[in-house]
Amino acid sequence: MTIGFLLLRQISIMSILVIVGYIISLKGLVTFQGSVDMGKIGQYIVLPLIVIRNFMVEKTAETNHLLLESLFFASITMIISMGVARIFFGKDGVSQFSCAFCNTGGLAVPLLSALFGSEHIIYITMLMVLVIVLQWTYGIVLMTGDMRAVQPKMIMKNPIVIAMVIGILLYILQIPFPPLMTDTMNHITAMNTPLGMFLCGIYLQQNDLVKVLKDKRVYTVSLVRLVVIPLIVILAFKFIPFGSYTLKLYHVIAIGVAVGGNVAYIAQIYNKDYGKAVGQYCVSTILCVVTLPLIASVAEMIL
Repeated sequence: MTIGFLLLRQISIMSILVIVGYIISLKGLVTFQGSVDMGKIGQYIVLPLIVIRNFMVEKTAETNHLLLESLFFASITMIISMGVARIFFGKDGVSQFSCAFCNTGGLAVPLLSALFGSEHIIYITMLMVLVIVLQWTYGIVLMTGDMRAVQPKMIMKNPIVIAMVIGILLYILQIPFPPLMTDTMNHITAMNTPLGMFLCGIYLQQNDLVKVLKDKRVYTVSLVRLVVIPLIVILAFKFIPFGSYTLKLYHVIAIGVAVGGNVAYIAQIYNKDYGKAVGQYCVSTILCVVTLPLIASVAEMIL
């Protein structure tokens, strides 16, 4: 069974969860404030614990090498992603943000966990960390157009940045967690996929769906985010003579997922075009059902 087919199955499950989220909102079970609060649960609890859990692995020479190699490929991936976004959407901060930053925590992590097991998430841990850090620095500059909007104090207080520091310390010091704590953490992080997909459906219902679907820019952003960027990454990786096939493939899958949900969250915080941000996030998530299995299949053939 090819990776493309396995991805199609997993993304189809996520699509059903999006529909459930849409129905939940349609029936009035979640208000606008409720969706904001759900987003905060993901931002302040679920995603930080995922970051910490990703670093809870045995420190060996092989793992050290894997993390360094992962950092290299993650850096190449993000340079390409941000560069392409700037070329296509240089004057549109929201679209450039959407295009540059993939949904590593909400889509890539659960997809790769379901396909290969949670122990393999270490392959894209550094990509996830880079995406988070860049979203809250370079991404805020894109969204606001103001370098002064990035405040070191705000970055250091970000729960995911704090979680990253904790995770790195846990890895370096190899501090063991009692089973009760790890089991609790696993239960909380298991909320990640349904919470994120429910929110996608809720956002769709709470916005003018017809207006969202009529906006040509959401399809341009989706095309660049889901097809152009991962294809360029595949070609770049093809000409890098070192690095494992698995590491490269996982990064292609991760960068090939939809727009990150933080585009809506950050647009809301800074009073930018929230409707456009939500539309790009939701439409790219839906279209990802078709594109990601194809991108994975292409990567299997070329890498």
